[in-house]
Amino acid sequence: MAIQIARRQSRTATHERNQGPPNAHGWGGTWRGAAVGEPSIDGERASASEERPLAPPHFDKTFAAGVLRCVRMIPHGRVATYGQIAALAGRARAARAVGRVMRGCPPGVPWHRVVNHQGGISKRANASGMLTQRVLLLGEGIRLRRGRVPLDRYRWDAPARGRSTSCRRTET
Repeated sequence: MAIQIARRQSRTATHERNQGPPNAHGWGGTWRGAAVGEPSIDGERASASEERPLAPPHFDKTFAAGVLRCVRMIPHGRVATYGQIAALAGRARAARAVGRVMRGCPPGVPWHRVVNHQGGISKRANASGMLTQRVLLLGEGIRLRRGRVPLDRYRWDAPARGRSTSCRRTET
């Protein structure tokens, strides 16, 4: 019994030590580089107060803006997949990154029109969000079969890449 309590306290202490306040990106926690006094990758010695924020290493604001622009273009009664949005935003294999952007979706963006590659509603930490998405899709006339959107009927035919309605911002 005493060993189990000690293990639990040890795990809790480690978890608390690795979690910090949310940083500017809204991400909680920190990661530590080298241990105190040990040389880090760049050869400098780490100090006790040196902690780096835990944030996505290549978070691209232009990609996020392109994703939100694409989602706003999905018409009423149609859906798109995370992979489809990623391809339209310029990063064809970044479906998970689209999910990350959609997690912090601002009001007014029809987030409920984005589904996974099987037409299903992706799982969330908050189950009420899944129910809300289902209700909003039903309200737009999208019928679900066995909990999935039939993509052959409701998938959005996205605009061609070269047209002016592309989700990527063009450099002028």
